[in-house]
Amino acid sequence: MYFNKVTYSWIFSFLLSTVTFAQGSDKIIWTSDTDLLPQNSVKSIVPDKYGYLWLSTENGLVRYDGKNYKIYNSQNLNLKSNRTLFIQGNPISDSLFVATDFSQDLVLIHNREAIKVDSSKIPNSKTYLNTDGKFHNAVGAFAVDLDEYEYKVSLPSLKYYIITKNEIKYYSSKNKLLASTPFINAEAKNFFSIGEKLFYLKNAEHFAVFTEGKIKWNYLNNVFSTDFQLIWNKASNQVFIISDNLLSRIKFQNEKLTLEVIIKNEQIKLKSIIAVYYDENIQTLFLGSSTSGLGIHKKQKFKTISYFDDKHSSVFYAIESFSDKTILSASGFVMNKDTIVHNYNFITRDKTIMHLDQNKNLWLKSHNNLYYYSKADEYKKFKTYTFSEKTQTIFQENPDKIWVVLVKGIENRSRLVYFKPNQNPTFKTYCSLDFRVNYMQKSLDGKIWLAGSKGLYELDYGLNILKHIKGTGNLDIRSVLQTGQNEVWICTYESGFYVYKDGVLHKFPLDKNGYLSTTHYIMEDTNGFFWITTNKGLFQVKKEALRSYIKNPDKSIYYHYYNKESGFFTNEFNGGSSPFSAKLGTQFFLPSMNGVVTFDTKKIKPLEPNNPIYIDEIKVDDKAIGVSNSFNLPNNYQRVTFSFSSPYFGNPFNTNFEAKLEGPTGLGWTPLSVENKYSFTKLSPGSYTLTVRKLSGFDSEYTYKKVKIEIAPLFYETRWFILLMVLLGALLIYTAIKVYSNNVRRRNKILIRKIAEKTKDLQDTIGTLRTTKDNMKKQADKNNKLIQIISHDIKSPLKFMSMASKYMYDDFDPNSPDLKENILAIYTSSSQIYNFLDNVLSYSKVNSADGELENDHFLLCEEIQHKIRFFKNIANAEKTHLNNLIPKEFLLHTNRSLFAIIIHNLLDNALKHTNMTVIEFSAKKEEDNVFITIKDGGKGMNLETLHYYQSVISDFDLNKNKSNKKLGFHLVIELMLILNGKIELQSTEGKGTIITLQFSNQTEKESS
Repeated sequence: MYFNKVTYSWIFSFLLSTVTFAQGSDKIIWTSDTDLLPQNSVKSIVPDKYGYLWLSTENGLVRYDGKNYKIYNSQNLNLKSNRTLFIQGNPISDSLFVATDFSQDLVLIHNREAIKVDSSKIPNSKTYLNTDGKFHNAVGAFAVDLDEYEYKVSLPSLKYYIITKNEIKYYSSKNKLLASTPFINAEAKNFFSIGEKLFYLKNAEHFAVFTEGKIKWNYLNNVFSTDFQLIWNKASNQVFIISDNLLSRIKFQNEKLTLEVIIKNEQIKLKSIIAVYYDENIQTLFLGSSTSGLGIHKKQKFKTISYFDDKHSSVFYAIESFSDKTILSASGFVMNKDTIVHNYNFITRDKTIMHLDQNKNLWLKSHNNLYYYSKADEYKKFKTYTFSEKTQTIFQENPDKIWVVLVKGIENRSRLVYFKPNQNPTFKTYCSLDFRVNYMQKSLDGKIWLAGSKGLYELDYGLNILKHIKGTGNLDIRSVLQTGQNEVWICTYESGFYVYKDGVLHKFPLDKNGYLSTTHYIMEDTNGFFWITTNKGLFQVKKEALRSYIKNPDKSIYYHYYNKESGFFTNEFNGGSSPFSAKLGTQFFLPSMNGVVTFDTKKIKPLEPNNPIYIDEIKVDDKAIGVSNSFNLPNNYQRVTFSFSSPYFGNPFNTNFEAKLEGPTGLGWTPLSVENKYSFTKLSPGSYTLTVRKLSGFDSEYTYKKVKIEIAPLFYETRWFILLMVLLGALLIYTAIKVYSNNVRRRNKILIRKIAEKTKDLQDTIGTLRTTKDNMKKQADKNNKLIQIISHDIKSPLKFMSMASKYMYDDFDPNSPDLKENILAIYTSSSQIYNFLDNVLSYSKVNSADGELENDHFLLCEEIQHKIRFFKNIANAEKTHLNNLIPKEFLLHTNRSLFAIIIHNLLDNALKHTNMTVIEFSAKKEEDNVFITIKDGGKGMNLETLHYYQSVISDFDLNKNKSNKKLGFHLVIELMLILNGKIELQSTEGKGTIITLQFSNQTEKESS
């Protein structure tokens, strides 16, 4: 260690003109058609109910959410012209309108979307289209020739003013004239309304206000140039005036017009501003230019103080509070919250370490040297103390002790030296350490925190104990901040930041870009927030949110980010210094690679991204479908894309959208794309829930949006198909096992099989005998039935033949006229027997046939007539008339032989019970059904017999009750069933019987 003689510092001239501050405070950022806008002429700017900003341009309508621009034009709205005019309407009621060029189309802005509407169905559409006769509707400050048009200014109450070249008329909402005021030499462009009042700005000094049609002149409190431009945003109820390079907002308070300067910028008079909107909540100004697109100016709460003459002097490191209103940098600059006020021009070029002791004497370091500047000498003289090692940092433990850390070369070993601050200090070595000490701070219990290349240590000087904090060995610590007895916050190189709380080390998650991996230091304000500097910008986080994360590590943390857009010259702050920052009350000073950033923490009002999340668009295979919170997807889709938005006009870094898909095929939380889009391709069928979320502010709570999705399965993806496949698989497995088991047991079953074969032969023989027995029984039944039929149907003709023969025998007379008649009767009866036997043979063939009946077409009249001729003699004997009323061309399609048996039996039965009356045959056709009726006037049936046969017809069983009833009608019923026909029986005792036969499907059969 060497002591050098006192030398004098250089004194440089200091010019305030070299200092700049409040970087970007009046900066305007322009967006044009070379960026995202469709065209450079922005005619109007109006917010909607949901927080989006709408711009009308010469090439479409634009929705701006603070990050993305969505364009509506002829491609998606089918407009006749893309040239949109001025936006009108009421944002609060979610009904804004904009017309296209020449009033060809009317577009409604509603529910965050723009849609083309039928103007004939919109009330006041003529106002929006400006087609209301000779009136020119006021949409904003507009140059209208009052010699040609009358200027209409509508008010929120629907009352309105009509401005002509000679007078101003005031009307009710029902078009009743309420007042009229003479007014000449007016310019339409200088009229505007605020609420229910109409104003006329005559010049820079005078204005008129109309209240319910009554005029009152007044003076302006603010004076501006006579060459001014009035901009009236009618839809937003805002009025602005541009004078020279000032843009001010006009307000009406206490019966006076006042001007509030929003921005002073040379671009104001150069950019042809035609539209203005100012959002007071976020203190952001939106400008529409006729040539330069959209301009955005954000009021900055951050200032950057820098010095530009020396290229190196703009880099600031160590700074410290110097007085109640100033701070001092290691480079010698003294500054207040607005500007640099002095420069001491310290000799050292090392700006990283400085210390003001209790006497306001200054200690600086550079390489192996320690410099001492005395306040008594006004910091113009200094002393130098030289060490063999490099000076690393300086720390004052108490008024009588200052520590100096010395580091040897690149060995990362430290030597701790302390001394009592005076003009002739004595330096004493306390200890040597095997790590580099970067930072020292006194703990709340009087110990010393040592932060270095191997973690965090706690030094108890009194007890000579150095305690290593568990878990920090691999951390290269840059700084620490103790906020409680058991709470120490730690900033590191490359490893983020931590808290050592209650003996446990907790690591915090990084921001989405990993900027917090290198944290310099943490400053705490009086509002419960931490401010963290990095090489990529400044972060603000709520301290309680960090504490909540310690209790629940699954909880996310909202980090609010600031960068150059906030008023910095650079995003790179400096932290390898001591002291690393300074405070003047609530005013913070943070050194950076280009100036000192300063701000008042009480005046900072961060814009949090707390707006809801909305679905903008859903596309299935690049085709837009209706936006809904739930929808069904076809199973043949290829890709689905969702577009989300949430209006936010702060730094886009602060909106962090994530999405998660839950369902049969789940996908975890993933960040959305830059355009806030989320896509997925083919998924398994089923029910899904897509959840999108974003942190909404410092409380680290999420805002959610959920979409329900149903994906229909393909046939082979359905449950029943899968179940069928499972069953089939199980069956195959079972079959395989069964085959294997059978093969194993095959030899053991050979003997059993032979016995079974013998047994089977015997069983087959028995079965054959049983079948033969059954067939013989059936044949016997048939034979018995045939005998009964023969006995039944031969009985009548034989009886008649017997009667005729007896008559001939008893009264034989060759010359008798009755002889020939009796012989004819015998002939007829024998013919009847022959025909009957032929019918019996036919019936027998039908019962023995194995196949279907053979049907054919035949003339019904002819068949009936044949039967009438057959029974004519018997009918004559009974003096009964047989009438055939069936048309000759009437066709019937059925089995002719069986039909003949049916008619034969029915006619035979009718003759047996008929005497001296008429039997009629008739037929009719309804649709494809044929009805044949046999009607007689005979004895009829009693109720018991009628009910019996009707029950037989409804439930036929030939073997049932046939012993005590006539067989003929049972045969008729059975044959009708064989022919698939129906029979209906009606009879009244003493009046006769009507039998109706029904045959179906006759139309089809005839066509065939």
